[in-house]
Amino acid sequence: MNYTEDDLAVIALNSIPLLTERRRWELLSALESPRFLFDPKKLRPLLIETEKSDVYNSISDALCKEYAVEVVTSYEKKGYFAIPYTSENYPASLKRSEYFPPVLYAMGRMELLKSKFFCIVGSRRTLPNILKVTESLSKELSAHFTVLTGVAEGGDYAAAQGALEKGNVACMLAGGFDTVSLKQLHREVAKRGLLLSPFPPNLPTQKFLYRVRNRTMASLSEGILVVSAGKVSGALITGEYGLEMGKFTYAFPYTIGSASGEGCNALLKKGAYPTENILDILPDFGINLSKERSAVPLTREEQLVLARLAEREELHRSEIARETNLEEAELSAVLSALEIKNLIVRTGGNKYRPV
Repeated sequence: MNYTEDDLAVIALNSIPLLTERRRWELLSALESPRFLFDPKKLRPLLIETEKSDVYNSISDALCKEYAVEVVTSYEKKGYFAIPYTSENYPASLKRSEYFPPVLYAMGRMELLKSKFFCIVGSRRTLPNILKVTESLSKELSAHFTVLTGVAEGGDYAAAQGALEKGNVACMLAGGFDTVSLKQLHREVAKRGLLLSPFPPNLPTQKFLYRVRNRTMASLSEGILVVSAGKVSGALITGEYGLEMGKFTYAFPYTIGSASGEGCNALLKKGAYPTENILDILPDFGINLSKERSAVPLTREEQLVLARLAEREELHRSEIARETNLEEAELSAVLSALEIKNLIVRTGGNKYRPV
């Protein structure tokens, strides 16, 4: 990856643990160009004016081009890249937000940084039937967006699994690459999709970093879907950021008393859109799914089953067999084909509904 002098200066500055992100932005804002960080005559007065001289002495060696080259070389040897906000590879949607990290760290398919992201998040305690719907919906959304999620078990995990087949998937960490223990799924995401972090590789996960990570995911995304969330959860926070930013924000509705859905219902009260399937989402982005699906070739039997489900919204397998007069073996093949074509979803208890 090619880096300009401005890029290298921002990466070097972001690698220095003695400075907070706020202080880094203050320094960058005070200079005409980031590359002037490499000029001691310009940097020293800025630092000593507000910091102790020993702080300047501690970081002055790091703010040079040679050190910056060493940093990016060490990153690339480990298989990841630093994308500063000065780079043309930095996502435009993130840069348009009020808050964005000076550097975004990435592993995997860099070209996905130019794609449109849709964020799906959920709590660790997501109900099994919701996990299944989340995985199916994520798979469908990955045909139109890069699905962005976290790395937790539950809703995040299901979203990542659903989008992994097409490879249009990204997971964002709440710590640096060198400090987070990744599961097999996330290693697959790094190979076939994109693994992201808004934090320097050596920064360990800390409680307050989750909020920063959630804000960054909301900022990067065109829309946010919260599939499950308790009263207090990271998924709820991500949805709240989406609403504050004016993003299309969706949530699954839950029945009263469902602990894993209290956050979703709270978001709905604040203005999130109630959502059950992809048809509630894609029209908001100018995508006409009915036109796309009309091009999918269907057998006579598949058309018959799909028509019955469209009329009745949800049917038990036995009801489908009775209304279509299909034999058991033939019905199994038809239902499997329609699931593969993402036209129906199994909702539990041997029931099916159109997507």
